[in-house]
Amino acid sequence: MGAFLTNKLALVGTAITAIVLVAVIAGPWLSPYSPTDADFLALPVAAHLAHPFGTDSFGRDVLTRILYGARVSLAVSGIGVLMAALAGSAAGLVSAYKAAGPPPR
Repeated sequence: MGAFLTNKLALVGTAITAIVLVAVIAGPWLSPYSPTDADFLALPVAAHLAHPFGTDSFGRDVLTRILYGARVSLAVSGIGVLMAALAGSAAGLVSAYKAAGPPPR
């Protein structure tokens, strides 16, 4: 743990990851816009205070859509990692059992 705390790049990476996770989790409370409602009065608008990332061709806020989309992406990747960990652990247990043979009697 001491080596991690003295590594500046590791701390910066951890901070960036934490900021992204908090933004994605708190996305519905951070954005006043709906990710699906079209605002035809705000058709492609460049970035400004009301829409920090601008709007798309249907007038939807891009930042809101990124925050909502990131939630789905993180959930899918988390499930994929969990499935890979379970499959890898099962394969490792089976191969260790086969390599060592049955326990002595």
